[in-house]
Amino acid sequence: MIKNTDGLKVKIEQQNEELVIHLNGFVDEDAEFSNETPEGVRKIIIDFENVKLINSCGLRTWVTWVKALEGRVQIVFRNCHRNIVDPINILEGFMPAGTLLESMYVPYACDSCDYEEEILYVRGQDFLEGRADSPETNNIPETFECPKCGDSMEMDILPSKFFKFLKYRS
Repeated sequence: MIKNTDGLKVKIEQQNEELVIHLNGFVDEDAEFSNETPEGVRKIIIDFENVKLINSCGLRTWVTWVKALEGRVQIVFRNCHRNIVDPINILEGFMPAGTLLESMYVPYACDSCDYEEEILYVRGQDFLEGRADSPETNNIPETFECPKCGDSMEMDILPSKFFKFLKYRS
């Protein structure tokens, strides 16, 4: 499915019809993805928690791989940091139609004490993508109290660009 390389370590767990792929490291020119899926797998959950970087060669390989999976299995993205959300928003095919983004981190920064933190938000609880019959829902706060100094932390992204993927895509 996905091979370990010097820069990318892969852990795969299969539970009945679900395959969870944990990626750790760099998706780059050495990344190798196979279009084969184990028999009986209907859902592939890709955990991006520990992905440090996806470079241009890695992006090209990634798009080819997920396109080959599209329609064969349900694809779910989990624990997406900014380095994953950005290509979702700008690169056609990075997240094929029908893919669910289960959870994502939103970066926040405090101007008063320079503290930075990423907060994990979950689909269905904090956000929901738009559909043909309903607009997107976004309950993610733009500011909250800094745990270090008590001042206000703000999103360290442009919400209109970062949450663009929530808009309805036909």
